[in-house]
Amino acid sequence: MHRSFSETLFLCYKACVGGGVDVGNAQDIASSAAKIGAYQFKFFDFLPSLIQASKEPPLSLNTSSKIAKFESISVVQNASFLIDCLQSNLYKKIYIKHIDSILLLAGTCIHLAPELKVLISLNDQEVAGIHQYSLLASKEFLSFTKADNLKLEIVSQFDDNLALLQPSDTLFIEEKIWRELEVLASNTYVPETEHSRLEGAGAGLTDND
Repeated sequence: MHRSFSETLFLCYKACVGGGVDVGNAQDIASSAAKIGAYQFKFFDFLPSLIQASKEPPLSLNTSSKIAKFESISVVQNASFLIDCLQSNLYKKIYIKHIDSILLLAGTCIHLAPELKVLISLNDQEVAGIHQYSLLASKEFLSFTKADNLKLEIVSQFDDNLALLQPSDTLFIEEKIWRELEVLASNTYVPETEHSRLEGAGAGLTDND
């Protein structure tokens, strides 16, 4: 079904919070998901499982080098942090042996780092570039899900083989996936009791509520 950006943002945010993602990170993930979903609708098929698989300890850092290496990354849990590392110049290059969603990583770059020229490579092949809210990518990039041997870095220019992609004006999310996100979001709802209604939960009883 076609969905508006505003309702998709709201549901993805609630689903993240309901799935245990902290509020600040949930806002970033919701915006990042909507941005990359405008390029590849099928991305949303994986979002519920990405949210539920995001429970892992924080990344440990070695600041003695400008190059970071990580074994496995949950994008929902750690993408915002990785972008912060690039923006602060803590690292110039980040190597990741395995990442659970290369598309959501790209969406996070679009959302959080429009001022940077961020290059994503797989097995030393340049597959995507992000700059000024735009996505340049190889032909096969939007078909990627999980990925191995990824490199994230700031560059001065992109490879000529990367083409500028155009996002859709609307989002399309399968009804089944929408329901799965609603189930996650329902974890944030307050059970309706007499006390909770006095505190403002539940539907209003008058037109002024």
